[in-house]
This record gives sequence, C-alpha cells and structure tokens, in this order.
Amino acid sequence: MPRPDRRLASLVIVLTVCVLCRAAEARGQDAWIGEIRTEPSAVRINGVDSTWWANRLEVDWRNARSQTSTDMLYAAGSIQTRGSETEGAGILGADLRRGDWFYSAELTASPDPTFLPKVGAQGQVGHLFHYTLVSLQYRYLDFATTNVHLGTLAATQSFPWGEAEVRVALGENVAEDGPIRVGVVRALWLASDRFRLGGGAAFGTRLFDVIAVETASKQGWTVFANGSWQLDPRDALRVDWSYSREGDGFRQVGGALSYRRSF
Repeated sequence: MPRPDRRLASLVIVLTVCVLCRAAEARGQDAWIGEIRTEPSAVRINGVDSTWWANRLEVDWRNARSQTSTDMLYAAGSIQTRGSETEGAGILGADLRRGDWFYSAELTASPDPTFLPKVGAQGQVGHLFHYTLVSLQYRYLDFATTNVHLGTLAATQSFPWGEAEVRVALGENVAEDGPIRVGVVRALWLASDRFRLGGGAAFGTRLFDVIAVETASKQGWTVFANGSWQLDPRDALRVDWSYSREGDGFRQVGGALSYRRSF
C-alpha cells in the first residue's frame, strides 16, 4: 500500500499539472510568468565543510480583475543537494487579494526525504491599514524525525522610496521540545524604475534547518542583501547574497541567481 507521503506527493504533482493547464488556457486573458532560480552555498557544520545547492523552476498564473482584486496560482518543482544527497519537492500555492485583505496558502510534498520535510503546509492572512500591511501566518513542517509548528506576525510599511518590514516568529520543534524564536528586519529601496536593492537581518533561536544543523548553541543570526533589475517589460534578473552563523558550529555563505519572464 502506498505511503501517505507518497500519495500526497502524487497529489501535488497532479494539482501542479492542472495549474499549468489552467495557465495555458488563460494565456490570452491573463499573465503567465516563468521563473528559474539557482542557489549554491558553502556550509560548515561542526568543522565539516559541505556544499548545499537548491534549484527551483516555477510557473505563475495571474488574473487581475482590478488593482485591488487579483488572483495568482503557482506551481513549482525544487531539487536540493546537500553533500552527496539529492532530494526533490513539488510545491503548489495561491495568493489572493480582495480589497484591503490578502490571503495565501501553500502545500509542499517530497517523496522519501531525509532532510526535506515530507509535507509542508502554510496559510497567511493580511489586512492593509492605509500604507501598513499587517499579516499573520501559520506554517507546519512534517520531517522524518520531527514536526515543526511556526506562527509569524509581520508588519510591512510602504514609503515613497520603498518599504520596510518587521517580523516575529514563534514556534516549536516537537521532537526536541524546544522553542523557536526568530526576529527579522528588512528593507527594500526603489533605486529607479528598473533597479531595486534590498537587505536585512534575522536573529533568534533555532533559526536554521532543524534537521541538518546540530550544534551546541541554538542562537544564530543571518544577514542578507539582494538586487533586482527589470531588463525590459518581460524580463527580470535578481541576485542574492547571505551570510549566516549559529554559535561556533554552523556557518553558511550563500548566493542565488534568478531569472523571470512574462509571457
């Protein structure tokens, strides 16, 4: 009899195909966007060096009834390599806006994983108060050896020059019976009509991967920066960089390159 996580992974694949078919049918009316992203990083855990590499392909379908009523469905496939192990996941999600209310949901599944979650689910709701968006998110991750519950409260303030955001996340790693406490600050600067710069920092307890990072200290921090260029009305590039530490036992230096095209 198929395992539950395999059945769910098959369901995500079927739903992904349905989303892509829906996007193809709606191409004449709405936006169809493709994105490819590659994200290598150099990692050291307790003195042992390793390479992590994540690659993702995503297709978005967007329907804009008006400026305050939009729908977006997306389907993605992700392949991640850590050392000698490689695993994949299917992702399906939706983002909706109805007036000043924002809603989103995402489902992730991976067959027979060792470091990726077998199942991941998250939901978010937000409300726009003038120029401030306040949102609440819940996320559940089912790993092979533990479960993680995480709730996040965020406030994003829009300015003429860009935006700034503050996030606080509280959760629990069930197997370790340990709390997760994370704070994030970030900002986005609209340097020009085509160029944007972003950056920020995160800090807290159990900030990093709950499976791969086994260190004596659970206190960690990370800093990150990014830049994006709108090459023309259809094409865009984005570059990311990050540096992360958790005590003396974990260090990660990563980068990413993304390309988006509208059809």
